[in-house]
Amino acid sequence: NTLRRRLILFFATDLFACSYQAGIDLYGKNAKFTVINNSIDCARFAYNPAVRAQVRQAMGLNNKFVICNISRLEIYKNHTFLLDVFAEVYKKNKNAVLMLAGGGSIEEELKAKALNLDLKDAVLFLGPRKDSEALLQAADCFVFPSLFEGFGIAALEAQAAGLPCLLSCGVPKEAAVVNCRALPLELGPQIWAEEVLTFANFNRQ
Repeated sequence: NTLRRRLILFFATDLFACSYQAGIDLYGKNAKFTVINNSIDCARFAYNPAVRAQVRQAMGLNNKFVICNISRLEIYKNHTFLLDVFAEVYKKNKNAVLMLAGGGSIEEELKAKALNLDLKDAVLFLGPRKDSEALLQAADCFVFPSLFEGFGIAALEAQAAGLPCLLSCGVPKEAAVVNCRALPLELGPQIWAEEVLTFANFNRQ
């Protein structure tokens, strides 16, 4: 990282970043850079009750409390922590389902953990998907406990779909626009689970 930073600063004529924290991580705290936030097509993700009903019916999610995470299955996305959070949620709400969309190097490890936690039937490993807008329609909340993010575009998409979001403090503040709560990971799975459970009766508009 140090070598990369030196090369960038030596050769670059202009510096850009997708968030303030990403700029600091990439160029250093003394560098001058311009933040250009990521954007999305809000119309693509806009909440649609009819689509929600259709997708939930097709996926067998009627009467379920669906917790969603869409991201690569990699260590820095912190899915192991998410499974621990969901285990606490499931103890109190047997109608809860954790929907994981994405593929990655720790997929088998996560499946084994879900099995060990006796959550096999409550955790949906959907693999890589190109229909994230449909999955977000079916969900009831979005949980994003990443260790760090350059921006966190998936969280922005979830907000555009009208979902309440629970984000770690590793997600840049620029990604939190509406209906977002940020929690330190240090509070642990039980506190995170209590926050997630407050979303069970959230009504989207």
